Parts: sequence; structure tokens; C-alpha cells
Amino acid sequence: MAQPVLELRNVEAAYGKAKALHGVSLHVDAGEVVALIGANGAGKTTTLRVISGLIATLAGDIFFNGESLSRRRPDEIVHAGIAHCPEERHVWPEMTVEENLRIGGYVCGSRDLIEFLYHRARPFLFSTSHPPAVTATCQAAFTLLDSPDGEKLIKKLWANTRFFKRQLKKLGFNTGISETPITPIMVGEAAKAFEFSRRLFDEGVLAVAVGSPTVPEGKARIRTIVTATHRRDDLKKALEILARVGKSLGIV
Repeated sequence: MAQPVLELRNVEAAYGKAKALHGVSLHVDAGEVVALIGANGAGKTTTLRVISGLIATLAGDIFFNGESLSRRRPDEIVHAGIAHCPEERHVWPEMTVEENLRIGGYVCGSRDLIEFLYHRARPFLFSTSHPPAVTATCQAAFTLLDSPDGEKLIKKLWANTRFFKRQLKKLGFNTGISETPITPIMVGEAAKAFEFSRRLFDEGVLAVAVGSPTVPEGKARIRTIVTATHRRDDLKKALEILARVGKSLGIV
């Protein structure tokens, strides 16, 4: 009988004092697809996290191509040939599974470090790599910026930026210390920032709300940005809507 590619033998695991896996055993043969089915809390995700080294086993063993994984770090398990695609639904449906997997990133370290990054570290939220289309677009943008047409666009961008920032301040908005075309409008409370964003969208203005942990607690904001292709009438219309909605929420 051929050796399984992946095998779990009487694996046990827990979250603190709460035991999550009780003697789990399974094997996956070459070319085989195995699905774990069960209600919420049955241990499906925990089993995958144990295989990936994200949760330590209390008992039992895990073998991949005949070698034990039980004492290996997550980065070592990745290099051994196991990839863990998380259950979050944030995927690109028009892309293949392989392309989705290539976009993701991972952090290796102690359990305490990983838990800290999950919940507190802002850079962890931006640790994914760019898909090929974005990379190609950036390269094309650099080529354009180095051309005479690019110089004209840059001048138009900064003219629009200066006008927009100046008018926001005249309206009474707190725009922080931004020195780029990305201009925040400081709100403070996260709930109010997201409501501000929602109402603006209903009025025809896209300004995404940003809250903790992307920004510190109590410093939620909406994110605005102008482009070189915005007409002055576009910016005036956006400013009018910003002022009206901002006043209705007590932001200005």
C-alpha cells in the first residue's frame, strides 16, 4: 500500500484550556481531494491550522510525505510544500486558485508575535503582494510619468490637490497633516466615519472610511484623493456634498 501524502494520527489541540481536537486521524493519498464537513465549532479550521503549524498539537503526530511536521515552524511547513488558503471569502473570483494563492502573504514567528500581529500591528494589514495586473499598470504609469504628457498630468494633479485641500479647510474640515493628493478628513469616532462614508456614497462621492487598527483608536477618518483627470466642476460638486453631509453629522 502506498504511503499517504498527508496523515494525521490521533491529533489533539486546544485554545487555552478549551480542547478543540480530540484524537483526529485522517490521511490523504496522492491525487486525492479530502473535504472536512461539520457544523461550526466542529474543528475544521483548527485541523487546518494544526497542519499548517499555526496551532501546536497537544498529542498525536502529523506526517507529510513520511516526515513528521509536529515540531516544525509554519515557514518550514510552507517550504516543505504545504500551503494553507484561509477560509476568508476575500478572493478574486475571476482568477485561478493558484493566482489567488500567489497574492497572499504570511508572517513567521513565535505564537505571541503572530497573535500580536493579527490584532495590533498595522503593517500586517498591508502584507499582501500586488497581482500581475497592478504591477503592469504601475510600470506603465512610470513610463507615462517620464514623458512630456506625464509632466502635464503631474502639474494638473497638484493644482487640483491644492484647490481641494484649501477648500476643505475653508469648509471647516480637519485634514490632518497630509502633504499628498491623498487627503484625510478626520472624524474621530469609527461609527461616524463609516456613516459619513456611506452617506457620501449615496450622494455620489466615493470616500472610504478608515478605522482602527489601520489607524489609532479614536482617529477614524475618511480618505479622499483627487486625480489629474478631475475637472474643477467635479471637485466643486464633491465639496458641496461633503459640506452638506458633514454638517448633517456634526463633523463641521
